[in-house]
Amino acid sequence: MNVSDAGRLDIDAIERDVAALTVGSPIHYVPVTGSTNALARELALAGATPGTLVITDYQSAGRGRQGRIWDAKPGQDLTFSLILRPLFSPHLLTMACAVAVADALAGSAGIAARIKWPNDVLVDGKKLCGILIETDGVTTIAGIGINVGGTFTGDPELGQRAASLADVGAGALSRERLLVEVLRRLAAIYDDLQSSGAAAATRLMRQWTAELETLGRVVTVHQHDGEITGYAEAVESDGALVLRLDDGTRAVVRWGDVL
Repeated sequence: MNVSDAGRLDIDAIERDVAALTVGSPIHYVPVTGSTNALARELALAGATPGTLVITDYQSAGRGRQGRIWDAKPGQDLTFSLILRPLFSPHLLTMACAVAVADALAGSAGIAARIKWPNDVLVDGKKLCGILIETDGVTTIAGIGINVGGTFTGDPELGQRAASLADVGAGALSRERLLVEVLRRLAAIYDDLQSSGAAAATRLMRQWTAELETLGRVVTVHQHDGEITGYAEAVESDGALVLRLDDGTRAVVRWGDVL
């Protein structure tokens, strides 16, 4: 699929704003690709510099968690991946990405975004952003997809659970500006984690927990082998969700999707 010139990102403008960041530069841009995470992995194996941003105007085979497909709109969404070599656990990078996106939406568009455990960013209870972290133990690829343009309102299924910036009245926010705002915030958190270790992790955990909409209510977590329902009362230091079950026992959940 081709993306018209009008729908292409202004890479020069982005590059000027992120050149000094440790996260987001250099930039590897392609108009169309299957998956930015897959392309980032190829580039990493070929020796790409940590911090490299891989970005496209259309991702035709984007992937979410548990093998799901991420459906992107050509020239309208923000889909990118980062090649990183963190000195900290991948679960902290998931938190960092979610916080960076939520705070960028608040700062640049006045949107009150919330985080759904473990890795989605919501607006008005609907998914606006998904995050996929993949690691081989040395190099980590952080993929982020944000619904910017277009609309889900005409889709009877997706419209119930997904939204775009256009759907929530922030369609005037450019993809370029949003990307830069996300990267600035992510770079600050990432640099703090790289240099300050446990103290930085505590700061991030506190912020992530404060923005987590999952806590304080009864939720159902869907896993491959079934579901578990309970009151979401806390999260542990590794990001695991703690549920209080009907019989009073506690269940510690480390993976799954909150329904």
